[in-house]
Amino acid sequence: MNRGKFRAWLKGSTLIGLLLSAMLGCVLIQSAWSQVSDLPLWADSSTIWTSRNIPVCWENPTNNFTNETNWVRSSVTNSWQNVSLTNFQGWGTCNSGSGGIRIRINDEGPHVKRLGSGLNGFPDGMVLNFTFNNWDQSCRADRERCIRVITRCAT
Repeated sequence: MNRGKFRAWLKGSTLIGLLLSAMLGCVLIQSAWSQVSDLPLWADSSTIWTSRNIPVCWENPTNNFTNETNWVRSSVTNSWQNVSLTNFQGWGTCNSGSGGIRIRINDEGPHVKRLGSGLNGFPDGMVLNFTFNNWDQSCRADRERCIRVITRCAT
């Protein structure tokens, strides 16, 4: 599938799971599309979101990380949201009943605990690092770039 056909397919689809998005996002970011263009790709149908509107909230936001949370939101908006019909919405503080993607800020390797719709309402389902004191200290020199790149690869 060539890049143009892939983008057309993605625009007509909902977000098909964080793993597929992460794989494709990182490949596109690294401009390595030609190396994987012939590989078959598929999504686990059990992880496809049924809604195109996916809530996002922060488990532990603080005023100290206002810039960082804005970098994450704009990175998601300017990447996955722009090339699909998916709308990531909310972005406020999680409460005990919050659904959607629940993000914890912690100084560890960024990761998700489930894929796609499996994250729906799962506490601390995604973990993002904003300080890089304990994990990948090289990112401390350009935290904004690291946070934006990690976000594009994680969502």
